[in-house]
Amino acid sequence: FEQEITPDPQVFLLDWSKDGESAYLIRVGLEDTRQERMGIATGTVAWSKDGNYLATGCADPTKICVYDVALFPDPKIHNEEFSIPISPIIKEIDIPAGCSDILPYYGIGSISWAPDAERLAIVCKKYDTILRTLFSNTCIIHIKNQEESYCFGEEEGWFVPSRVDWSPHD
Repeated sequence: FEQEITPDPQVFLLDWSKDGESAYLIRVGLEDTRQERMGIATGTVAWSKDGNYLATGCADPTKICVYDVALFPDPKIHNEEFSIPISPIIKEIDIPAGCSDILPYYGIGSISWAPDAERLAIVCKKYDTILRTLFSNTCIIHIKNQEESYCFGEEEGWFVPSRVDWSPHD
């Protein structure tokens, strides 16, 4: 198994605030471990299969933010640690009602890109402390035409979907 590595490998992660309600999307350079704040995010983060886009929950956890990675500042030029550059968000997408109805304050639980980078699969999941059970819903979001987005239907219990990963074959 051989994998081609880009000249400047990077990792994106979410760094949660102390209140646990928001996070910074942070880029970490693997060569020099420099960390840069790229914006406010919630939930989770996922690369498109072609490596051109990054999706994460927006600062508003009822939306998904899609970033064009080519619009991020060049880490070799933009070298101020922990700065917040102009955001390269190219689209904010509303999470369908079937998912946002059970969305916890910290956002969606899982995101995965379709191979064509035109759709996202997401999982919303929360624990209800009063009913002492989990609620989950999986949705397919069409990035260009949100009216075509749909959810599979809310599930309840202890064995509900918590993670989604789109097959590389469409």
